[in-house]
Amino acid sequence: MTEAEIFQKTVQHMGEYLERDIVHLSMDSRLDAIAPDMDSLKLFEMILYLEDCFNVDFDQSSLGNIETMRDLVTYIESMLSVKDATV
Repeated sequence: MTEAEIFQKTVQHMGEYLERDIVHLSMDSRLDAIAPDMDSLKLFEMILYLEDCFNVDFDQSSLGNIETMRDLVTYIESMLSVKDATV
């Protein structure tokens, strides 16, 4: 899966979770500013949702480094690569 495909799927899944249209997001969008009511708990729950959607695990120590959509997409891409390499 390419970076663009991961970005598109991530935006789609996040929109489903948040129940709102978020197609305006770019790779440089900050995760904490995606929605007006986005707090740390909602962000954490959304990450858990994305884990299920992509069938990957987010390392808790890495979560603090994920601030933008680019960070999130890069992390998902790396986890999918690791997963593919072990199959």
